[in-house]
Amino acid sequence: MPGTPPAPRNELVSLLQKLEDEVFFAVLDVALDVENELITGAQPVFVAIRRIAVRYTILCPINSVGAVDRYCELRWKALTFLKKYDLISSFTHREQGGHRWEGVVEVTVQDLVRYTELLVQLRIEENRRNTGQELEPEIADAPAGLTQHTTQFGPVVFISHSSKDADLALALVDLLKAAFHLTADQIRCSSVDGYRLPVGVNTESKLREEVNAAKVVVGLITPSALVSYYVMFELGARWGAGLFLAPLLAGVKASDLQGPIALLNALSADNETQLHQLIQDISPQLKLTSQPPASYHRYVCTVSNGAAAVKPAILSVPSESLPIDAKPHS
Repeated sequence: MPGTPPAPRNELVSLLQKLEDEVFFAVLDVALDVENELITGAQPVFVAIRRIAVRYTILCPINSVGAVDRYCELRWKALTFLKKYDLISSFTHREQGGHRWEGVVEVTVQDLVRYTELLVQLRIEENRRNTGQELEPEIADAPAGLTQHTTQFGPVVFISHSSKDADLALALVDLLKAAFHLTADQIRCSSVDGYRLPVGVNTESKLREEVNAAKVVVGLITPSALVSYYVMFELGARWGAGLFLAPLLAGVKASDLQGPIALLNALSADNETQLHQLIQDISPQLKLTSQPPASYHRYVCTVSNGAAAVKPAILSVPSESLPIDAKPHS
């Protein structure tokens, strides 16, 4: 069914002003999620129906089944509103898990100029409704608002890697997003734009916090990673906590590994079959059902080709004499 013709700016302002508070903040809530995905260059854009953390208390004032159900209904109503007035081009529900609200929504935005205007008007209207109150930090400091969500509640997937392997890490991010329909705020990959640590945080303490809080840590182990202080710091912290850790090798053989990490079964990033195994093995850790393999196989190929291009490790000197890359990922 075709949407309502796009509303001029004045009409858009009027539409937003007429919305009840619950619906308005639901529209703002969803619009910020979409904005965050667009900023990272995500294509397609996936938005969770139920966010890991509630951004606006008015949408879910208490933690109960009824309140959460209402929260998800409001976010769905917000998507319907955005589509009705052509503020987004389309949205499609993608089921995950056993409950209707556990899925994600694939959102298409074709008119970025119009969507930017929507964000501006939403911020103005939010300010109007909160007259005399301090703005939500994510609105006052937009467009980096959703970083607050990641900072407070942490990603579910953490990719430990050397900053020298940023391109391969990005390919791995794309694979995980395609396989599980993860959103940008669910992944930490600190050398990749859109997935970096928030500015100003203490790098070591934040990495320690997130590497232990994530449901899945993938250790991208390359020759550069083997001599990276931060990678060894992250993997050691994860191993020491006895939490799930998936070593993924590129340009490195299992026999090159030393210390506790050598005790873990590792997969090879240049092997397509083993990359598919990686997806299947982390699925129960995330409690998410992966998409059909054919739908993300091209991302598997990209990772495999990138890993095959990594020059093999040369470890002819004792590891303690190798230079340490102590430069933070970010």
